[in-house]
Amino acid sequence: MSNNALEAATLEYTKSEEALQELHRSHPNGTLTPALAEPLERRNKVARERYAAELKKAGHAVPGGLLGH
Repeated sequence: MSNNALEAATLEYTKSEEALQELHRSHPNGTLTPALAEPLERRNKVARERYAAELKKAGHAVPGGLLGH
């Protein structure tokens, strides 16, 4: 298992999580529509799953929040 793969997955997940949070912050009071949110939420889910898989491959524990997010 390459440490680079874990680093890349970590960066991808972190950026995806930050972008999703920013999207929610920029649309307060329920103004965020599914059409805006769904693509980013899907990308975030894929990044989260990849990050969890890379953690597992590296022999690290996978936080429960990553699996049931």
